[in-house]
Amino acid sequence: MARRPELDIPMTRDELAALQKQFKTMSEGAIQSFYHGAYRRCQFVNRVPTARSIQELVAVWKYMRSWKQKTLH
Repeated sequence: MARRPELDIPMTRDELAALQKQFKTMSEGAIQSFYHGAYRRCQFVNRVPTARSIQELVAVWKYMRSWKQKTLH
């Protein structure tokens, strides 16, 4: 019997907010590690990334982008 593909369920607004709060408690190294993991999960290697994976990548990218904006001002 064929295996069912993993459900592609995006994160809710509450889950995204919780992830963003979690970033504030993480060290810079942990944030960078999270980013690299999210980036790997979003690569198009034999499959299309899930919506959740893309949301995680965008959320951590936005958080890291805010660091650069703070240093420029």
